[in-house]
Amino acid sequence: MNDYIPTYLACMATGPYTSWERTINGIPVEIAALPADTAAVSATFVNLPAAINLFTQYYGNYPFNKIGYTLVNFTGGAMEHATNIAIGKAFINGTLGYETLWAHELSHMWWGDKVTCKTAEDMWLNEGWASFNEALFTEALYGITAYKDWIRTNHRKVLQLAHINDGGYLALNNVPTSVTYGNTAYQKGADIVHTLRNYAGDSLFKVGAQHYLDTFAYSNASSVDMEQAFTSSTGTDYSRFFTDWVYTPGFPHFSIDSVQYVPGGLDHYFVYTRQRNKGSNGHIYEMPVDITFSDGITDTTVTILIDSATQMFHIPLIMANATWIALDRGEKISDAISDYEKVITATGSQVMKETSSTLNVQSIGATPSTVRIEHHWVQPDGFKGSNPGIRLSDYHYWQAEGIFSPGFVSKISFQYDGSTNGLTGYIDNTLITGREDSIVLLYRQNTADDWHLLSTTKSMGSPLDKRGSITLDTLKIGEYVLGY
Repeated sequence: MNDYIPTYLACMATGPYTSWERTINGIPVEIAALPADTAAVSATFVNLPAAINLFTQYYGNYPFNKIGYTLVNFTGGAMEHATNIAIGKAFINGTLGYETLWAHELSHMWWGDKVTCKTAEDMWLNEGWASFNEALFTEALYGITAYKDWIRTNHRKVLQLAHINDGGYLALNNVPTSVTYGNTAYQKGADIVHTLRNYAGDSLFKVGAQHYLDTFAYSNASSVDMEQAFTSSTGTDYSRFFTDWVYTPGFPHFSIDSVQYVPGGLDHYFVYTRQRNKGSNGHIYEMPVDITFSDGITDTTVTILIDSATQMFHIPLIMANATWIALDRGEKISDAISDYEKVITATGSQVMKETSSTLNVQSIGATPSTVRIEHHWVQPDGFKGSNPGIRLSDYHYWQAEGIFSPGFVSKISFQYDGSTNGLTGYIDNTLITGREDSIVLLYRQNTADDWHLLSTTKSMGSPLDKRGSITLDTLKIGEYVLGY
């Protein structure tokens, strides 16, 4: 080694290795493998040049004298030893199935090796960024849709399970050492880096990241150091962003409460927003949020600054009576919503990814319809009138949005899993206290409406395992919630 490294990254590996050697973009690459495995090395690392190009573009020059991997006999993943990454032999199998694993470890040469976290409580600075770089690598190779799919899946897992698996809602910069390598540091860390990227914009995101890495090169740093590096290099004060997203546990939840339309020379929209939170103890966030107005032909997006529990925004537009108004359709913000939008061009089953819902389209209608399902991970509003003996979910609800073409007809199934399985469960485990026969689905058109009981069918399997689905024959725009 020619440079300082953290002591925990020192490594030696011995065995009957042969060296797979290349020079890529002027950087020596050496991968130690058994002679019989070199063909698999070549096939598995076919996208290594693309990864090197990506990470040097975003994070600056490669910080060490070579890129190195050593194949070792374990199946637990990999470890980012500087220039000598130990990676399980089983993952270098001649396919692209594990390429995000080796890309994650390569990105650690910047995030964790060039600069490491000052304390274990700040492990997101290493692992959250390296996990985000899996998504960045996916986008570089396979496009923005693949990137959004990665981010959406990760985000849903964080909202559903991070606080369960890590023992509570945790601030990124202060995780207990018992969960140093838990869901908060890895998955939530990646989630918040995604939000930071969109908050900064791609160009300034690179500027801030490179300034942090260069300022603290071959040393250690904290979240406060990162905040100050982004602030000093981009000309934007990042103190509020880090206070909201890094130093505060939980998540914000942004929604439209109602819209008033006033026609005129311009068409005036008065949009009333609401901010709630999931696990952040009533903290009020300050965040620019995109709001999109659509009349079915044209989409117009403007940015509003949400910084209060309730707000009113006056937005004049040349768009007569927009039929759909939505927040954050681009999925730029990791708030307490997982959502999926799809243009429906065929009948049959349509999985609405990471929303625990599936469409069964009966008729597409006169023209393709746009359907957006939002899974809101906050407690729904209660009944406005008298409670008809139904206990509503205290955990989540769904919202169907979009532009439905005349003649569009679709069933929708909502999946629930109230088991205490740390991989799939904890959705309505507190709602379902007995047999699943008592689960019902309720609907309201908007916040001015009250909840109405719907006629549905259920698919339960065992009526006692808290897993199943509930199906509605005709999907309508509005909100849906499970009751018991």
